[in-house]
Amino acid sequence: MDINRPELSVLVVDDEAEIRELIAQFLSLIGASATLADNARAAIKEVQGVRPDIILLDLIMPGQDGFDFLNELYQLGTNGGGDTPVVVVTGQRDPDVEAQIRAAGFGYLSKPFTPLALYESIAEALDQPVPINRRLPTLPMLARPVSWS
Repeated sequence: MDINRPELSVLVVDDEAEIRELIAQFLSLIGASATLADNARAAIKEVQGVRPDIILLDLIMPGQDGFDFLNELYQLGTNGGGDTPVVVVTGQRDPDVEAQIRAAGFGYLSKPFTPLALYESIAEALDQPVPINRRLPTLPMLARPVSWS
């Protein structure tokens, strides 16, 4: 995390607008800023411009998918943002895919998820507690799954 930036900067990459917005709303509750991208190509441009602290990445997207994005991100190198921590947020529940993602050093969160699980995934990927700038809702609310409808 860039200490010159007062808040956590998160790039949310998902082809579903509802999911991007739900995640962005939660991030605003903890005082984080969200940059939203609806596809892998736009996300790579954001990584190069915004240089987020962490990326939340949908795996299954039309066109370039999350795997394509991860390959492009790696090619950016450490000076281009290629070392940015990533949490893959996906509806795909394949233990082999999860194992591959984790073995590659990325976080993994399956949909649907609770806000608390999202928070914990971000903290784990950053390997540090995430500062909270505002009061979070009560713990029982955080433990409820996010509604996708």
